[in-house]
Amino acid sequence: MALGDALNLTITKEGFDGRLHKAHPPTRDRFGNDTLYEYVKKRFRRDIELYEWSKERSIVVCNDL
Repeated sequence: MALGDALNLTITKEGFDGRLHKAHPPTRDRFGNDTLYEYVKKRFRRDIELYEWSKERSIVVCNDL
């Protein structure tokens, strides 16, 4: 909605109702292997940092579920 306001678009909240993402178990649990999880986390550390950095500066506000 903030993006729509910035672009002078008419966007209503009703279009977004019922479109929440499903809740997922924690990432570590989804891997099912702690060694693999730690390797992937270390391997993609910079990607994760970039994602977190960009999320802080985003004009779109997403609430955690």
